[in-house]
Formats: sequence, structure tokens, C-alpha cells
Amino acid sequence: MGPDPKVKVDLTFQDLRRGDVLVLCSDGLSGLVKKEEIAAIAGKEQDLATACDKLIALANDRGRPGTTLPS
Repeated sequence: MGPDPKVKVDLTFQDLRRGDVLVLCSDGLSGLVKKEEIAAIAGKEQDLATACDKLIALANDRGRPGTTLPS
């Protein structure tokens, strides 16, 4: 959650249907990987552990949180 005593929580509401995949992540992923890329990997991979591994590898390849997303 970080060192700041005040935490800003992002809330969203989504309608989910059977078969949907919900990705919960920190800014360590969403700060480095575009939401379209996350959706593509999560939607393509049948094995959730493999999808997670691919997302983590992609974020690790791009650097650390706070860096600029690729254009």
C-alpha cells in the first residue's frame, strides 16, 4: 500500500458473466502494461498461472513502477 498514511483506493463496478476473467493487480503491473495488453493476455491464455507469468515478465521487462508506458 505504500508508505503514505493516506491511501487513495480506486473503486469500480463491473457486470461480470460466466467465463469472464477479472484481473486484480497493483500499479506494478498496470503502471507498466497497457490495459489492452493485459486484456489480450488474460483473454488468450487458458491457464491463469501462465497468464500471470506472462504479465509479470512483461512488466519486469519494461522496468519499475513510475516509468513511462511505451507508446
